[in-house]
Amino acid sequence: MNIELEQMREQLSMLKDKLDKENIINDKLLRKIMKTKMSQINRGVLISEITSVFAIIFLTWICSHVFNMPIWFICVTDLFIIAGAIDTYFVYKDVIKKGTFDGELLQVRTKLARMKQMKASSFKYFYSLLLVWYVVFIFEMLPVNDNGAIIGAVVGGVIGAAIGICSYRRQQRSVGEILQQIEEVTTDCK
Repeated sequence: MNIELEQMREQLSMLKDKLDKENIINDKLLRKIMKTKMSQINRGVLISEITSVFAIIFLTWICSHVFNMPIWFICVTDLFIIAGAIDTYFVYKDVIKKGTFDGELLQVRTKLARMKQMKASSFKYFYSLLLVWYVVFIFEMLPVNDNGAIIGAVVGGVIGAAIGICSYRRQQRSVGEILQQIEEVTTDCK
């Protein structure tokens, strides 16, 4: 009887070891996937921040020298771009740090869920403001420019909005997939 009990304990111990190794492998695989997806998002954030600098320079020049826009509109445009860059920093600051994905999965999940929610809120807010800015931009162009410039601004605005919305959706989907994978792993471990 004691021999059978010892064998069962050994088998149970071996089974626990195998499960622990499997959980470690799943955890490592999940972290690798998270880091890959987040590196794509981080690259997008970096491109966005760099683009903001060039957008301020380009739009300030083009609005003042080509379209002869009023200075108040140029200043509001620059402030809008700066506010967007600052908002992007605050939305992503907790997840772009090195080592974010080395901690506990529940902490990572909390940070990612917070980032996703903040991004959704700022997206709604900034796209609403962008729409207002865009309407003012078109009205400011009407008295001083020809129809070709206005048509170009409309087409450029529609293309830019489509690119922005697709980028936002892709990013939110990536974060959602990471959150779902974390949820699956943490549920399996319980």
